[in-house]
Amino acid sequence: MIVGIPGTGIGGLFYLVRALWLPIRGLRRRRRGQSASSSSGLPQAAMAVGILAGLWLTGELLGLAVAHAFPSTAALDAGTTTHVTNVFRVASLVIGAVTLCMVLTTVQIARVVVRRARAVTRPGTR
Repeated sequence: MIVGIPGTGIGGLFYLVRALWLPIRGLRRRRRGQSASSSSGLPQAAMAVGILAGLWLTGELLGLAVAHAFPSTAALDAGTTTHVTNVFRVASLVIGAVTLCMVLTTVQIARVVVRRARAVTRPGTR
């Protein structure tokens, strides 16, 4: 396990994804005629967008700090600046999102396997 930016782990990203899903869920419930709160999760979704923007900005600032703290030797020799690819802004979200997708996929596969195993051990049940 590596140390990263707080909130970019699978737990934090899971809650952010769920907060972003709240307005869509509220619209679906209203379309079906079910009760939904008047705010429909918009404040939570706005907060999640703000958190994601903060995570992206943190990654951007970390990349700039590292680029200035450790300039490349070629740039020092030539007296120019070079473009440094900022892996921090991408890695801070992508690695956590990929890990979360892998965990959720594994859980869904395990759910199907367990359901089939139960059906085999108990004939006539679902």
